Amino acid sequence: MKSATSLIEEHEESEAIKVVTEQFKDLTGHAELPRPCGYKLAVKIYIRPEELKTIDTPEGKKTLYLPHQSRDSDKWTNCVGLVVGVGPGAYKGKNPDGSDKYPEGPWCKIGDWVIFPRYESQVFMWRGVAMMNINDDAVQQVVGDPRDVQAGHTIDKY
Repeated sequence: MKSATSLIEEHEESEAIKVVTEQFKDLTGHAELPRPCGYKLAVKIYIRPEELKTIDTPEGKKTLYLPHQSRDSDKWTNCVGLVVGVGPGAYKGKNPDGSDKYPEGPWCKIGDWVIFPRYESQVFMWRGVAMMNINDDAVQQVVGDPRDVQAGHTIDKY
């Protein structure tokens, strides 16, 4: 089904699922992806990379690293993730007046990076990978690169 917001085109869906499955196999040793029920989406929480950047100093090149505590807190407080599973009832259904609930189609597909509200999910670990289940209507934006997103609580206010 065509989507007005997903960055995954219809002809790319099977390849996106293949890529996500391969990434999960690399991370967990198993190719099986979570299979959410009902109208839930399974989302792999984005964890910032350990190495932030390399800079030139008078003493030579130095690598800046993100503290372990910051990366660990991403598992519980980040607001961006990769859709890895879509429940069979997601983006379907009718409104009380009988009209389609999602006339524009699914808001996202497997392989999309999405922004969602913090604390509106069930967070869990799937074979050592930080995951969450969110409602299909909790997706607020689809983004091309999760590195472009910074959760509000991590923004320097000064």
